[in-house]
Amino acid sequence: MNTAIKEKTCTAEMVTEQVDSAHGIIRREYHIISDGKLLYAREICPAALCAERYVIFVHGLTFPSIVDFDMPQQGYSISGYLASKGIHCCIFDIRGYGKSYKPVYGEPVGMKERASDLSAVYGFMKRRYSINTISLVGLSSGCNTIAEFLQVTGEEPRTVVFIGPSYLLNDAMMTVLRRAQCIQFLQALIGRGNNVYASLGPRLLRNRLYRGEEELIDREIFEWFISTSVALTSSGTKFLRAPVLSFPDPKRSWRKWDAMFDARIIRCPLLILRGERDEFCCRRTAEILAKNVSAKMVELKTFQNRKHDMHLYKQHLDYFEEIYRFLGSC
Repeated sequence: MNTAIKEKTCTAEMVTEQVDSAHGIIRREYHIISDGKLLYAREICPAALCAERYVIFVHGLTFPSIVDFDMPQQGYSISGYLASKGIHCCIFDIRGYGKSYKPVYGEPVGMKERASDLSAVYGFMKRRYSINTISLVGLSSGCNTIAEFLQVTGEEPRTVVFIGPSYLLNDAMMTVLRRAQCIQFLQALIGRGNNVYASLGPRLLRNRLYRGEEELIDREIFEWFISTSVALTSSGTKFLRAPVLSFPDPKRSWRKWDAMFDARIIRCPLLILRGERDEFCCRRTAEILAKNVSAKMVELKTFQNRKHDMHLYKQHLDYFEEIYRFLGSC
C-alpha cells in the first residue's frame, strides 16, 4: 500500500498496513517529514472506524518507540492494550532513533529538534483525523520533549501522562550528566566535540535494567527488548547507538536539583506514574513536579517493586490499566 497524505505543515506516506483480527486492531506504518528529515511512525488503532481517544507516545533518551510502546510479545504492548479498548495510538521515532533519520556528525539533536519532530507527528494526526486535541504520553526524557513542544507551539493537549519523568537533576541524573560531560570532554580532545552519539553495549544495558530484577523481569522478554533495540537503531552491530549525549543540555550550566523544564506549561489534566524504586524519577522529583504544574487536576501514582522501565516487568497490567482509566476519565 502506498497512500500519500499531504498537508500544509507536514507530508506523510503510509507504507504498510497490518490487521490483527484476534485483537481487533490495525497497525499502519508511515514516513512523516519533519524539517526535511524522514521520521518513522506507527499507528496502533481500533479496527472500528471511530476511536474514543487519540494518543501520541513520546519515547525517552535511550530506546526507540517500538520496544517502549508496542512490544509484540503477548501482553507487553501498551499501545496494543489501549487500541483493543478503543483508543487510537501513535508512536514514532525521534530523529537519531530506530527507523527515523540519523543525523550526521555535527547536526543538532537537542530538545528543539525533538519538539519539532513531535510537532510534525501531532500536526499530521490532527489533520488526518480532523481532531482538535490529542493526549500525549511521555516516557522519561520524552516528558521533557512534551514540555518543550508545548512551550514552543502553545498547543493544548486533551490530557498528558508522564511516566518516570526526568524533571529534577537529582543524584541519578547528576551521574548521567557527569558521565556525558566526561565523554564529551574526551571527544573534544580528539576533535569530535560536537558528537552526541554514544554506543551502549548489552552488558551495560543488562546492568542498568536487569541486574537485581531477575525475579521480576522475564529474561526472554528482556533479551528481545535489547536485541530489537539494537537491530532497529544500529543494524549489523551488537551495540545500541543513540544520541544520549544531547541530554541534559550540555551547553547549560547545571546545579543539583535544578528543574529541567518549566512545569508551569502543563495546564491540562496530568497523570504522573513512577516505580517505587525509580532513581531517575525519585519521590521528591514526582512530588515537586505535581506541585509545580499549572494543571488543576493532577494525579500521582507509584507502583511497588518497579524501577524506571515499568513496561518490562512481569507485573505491568496495573500500570496499563491506570493509563487507560485516566485517558477515559478526562
